[in-house]
Amino acid sequence: MKMSSCFGKCLCFCKTEDSDGKQKGKNVEKPVVIRGHDHPLLPHDQKERGSTYECKGCQQLGFGPYYSCINCNVHYHKHCGDLLRPDISSAASAVRKRPPYPTGYLVLKEKAPSRAPRCCVACGDRVLGLRYKVRRRSSNPFRLLSRHLNNRAFHPLCASLPKQIKANGQQEIVLELEKKIRGECLICKDKARGWAYNSTCGLCCYHVGCVKRKIIQSWQEEEAPGKRGKKKNGTIIYVKRAGRVTLEIAKWAFLQIIQALFWFPAPMVEDLIAKLFDFIFE
Repeated sequence: MKMSSCFGKCLCFCKTEDSDGKQKGKNVEKPVVIRGHDHPLLPHDQKERGSTYECKGCQQLGFGPYYSCINCNVHYHKHCGDLLRPDISSAASAVRKRPPYPTGYLVLKEKAPSRAPRCCVACGDRVLGLRYKVRRRSSNPFRLLSRHLNNRAFHPLCASLPKQIKANGQQEIVLELEKKIRGECLICKDKARGWAYNSTCGLCCYHVGCVKRKIIQSWQEEEAPGKRGKKKNGTIIYVKRAGRVTLEIAKWAFLQIIQALFWFPAPMVEDLIAKLFDFIFE
């Protein structure tokens, strides 16, 4: 199907009836063009879709706002899709980041490395598609070291993590994104690698990759065939006993990292955590 006919189908009005039985027009979301895909796509919120999906851009499992093709079973993370939209000038092909991101530029690449496989510096998962590559100009005489530093890569979602996340409340709580975890990750108990969010109060730490994998895994289990609608126990996250405030901080930190990773609105993340997870003392 030609692109023009696809757009014509999307730009129609759907008919609905009001309480008096009269028909009224309702605007359909405007379709968008994403580079590398032949058909137009429509934006959606996660609440309109009951499961995870695979992003055609970064080829990671998707969770959160997304684009879907009107003709085929293709999906993009909202963020990945925006990076590939020709009509969005803010989707820069090269960006500068503050530490802990590397010195230099992050350059957008639309394909995975053709040689040796790469893992995302932040989350530790394989880089399989759309990515940011580090470009670091240096007069370092050690060429092999310079080549290694320039081969580092980030998933698009992992390249947009905030350096700090602060609590909006009476208690001052700050999560800081750092290259190493300060204490014990509440999910993996220090078995994983990669960057982490550490609380300045020292009460909780999470690997970025652990939060990313745990929320997707739990959501997939919730939406597995035969389990939808059935009550099940939530995934347990153990917290060291140091007063009830520790549980509240652990939940808040988990919520904030999910929101930073997947761009969910806070109320929706709160519902997901209440549905999928149980925070208890060890």
